[in-house]
Amino acid sequence: SPKHILPESIDAVAKSISNFLSIKSRPSDLVIHVRGGDFPVDNRISNSHARLIAKYARDNSLEIKIVTNDEKYASELFGFLEHNFIFKGRNAKDDFISLCCAKTLYLSNSTFAFWAAACSISMQSSVVLIPKDFPFRNMLKFNTEACIKEF
Repeated sequence: SPKHILPESIDAVAKSISNFLSIKSRPSDLVIHVRGGDFPVDNRISNSHARLIAKYARDNSLEIKIVTNDEKYASELFGFLEHNFIFKGRNAKDDFISLCCAKTLYLSNSTFAFWAAACSISMQSSVVLIPKDFPFRNMLKFNTEACIKEF
């Protein structure tokens, strides 16, 4: 919780992770973290929310890439898109790096996504889109140049 962890500590850990993994920015992508089968339905992105995210990407000239642990669910959710949008990393490290590289990202309610956002924020002035019920919202506000929006 924010009471127990200083923002400077989160930033220091995020910078260390970014340096260790040699992460570089890709400013044209909107990378979306979609949790599927291992997440309760109430905590997943809804179909209507997926369309809002796609509209945001269109309005801001961003290409959508999705990092997921459930390709079938993500394909059904964003099946209305007309391009190949699933990022196919070889492992969780590749998925994490893809999230970290994004200048704009949409987070699921997970610590995996939280740390990816923290790395992205530590490297650049990121735009981080979070669900209204994102549990780690206050812990991402260590960089005043980053833009964190409830979505």
